[in-house]
Amino acid sequence: AEDTVLESPSADGVWQTFADTAASNIELRKSHASATTVDVRKYYALEADASGANTSEANESEANGSDRLEIPRDAIGSLWDRLEENRVTSWLFHTLVRRYGFHVELFLDRDEFAVFWQAHARLPLKKIQLRLVRRDDLPHSPIGRRDCISADLFMRRSDRDAFVTFLHGHLPHVRHNPGKHSM
Repeated sequence: AEDTVLESPSADGVWQTFADTAASNIELRKSHASATTVDVRKYYALEADASGANTSEANESEANGSDRLEIPRDAIGSLWDRLEENRVTSWLFHTLVRRYGFHVELFLDRDEFAVFWQAHARLPLKKIQLRLVRRDDLPHSPIGRRDCISADLFMRRSDRDAFVTFLHGHLPHVRHNPGKHSM
């Protein structure tokens, strides 16, 4: 993985970050909406030697002796996985999030993303995670015939109304993932 930091990127600058075709996955995160920096993490496929074995020291399954597939994980993803492993902590965490948190994933085309990005620093967002989702041309898909940025957003439940008011006023036709949705 390759980590970099962008300082106050524009909406076009964020789109350009996703233009790295050598990366197998790219994620951008802001710890909260008013932060001026955006953390960028780019994941690249592991190289194999002539025998087909992975040559990277980051090969998780060799390092821990498991047969799990290597997948991109950051500190938050790793913590989430640990909480999910235990039924009690999983239940407690999900209960707290449902009661006090508000979570939504929006799919924004280039124009919608420009509107969102222009206003996002004034929104009550506690976490923003961005990734590119390529067009899928499926008839009932929220992506459809255009590339979109997936904006995975988290905020306090008490801030929900301010956020929903912004959506209705500025992005009334925005698509979302009903599976990741607190609305």
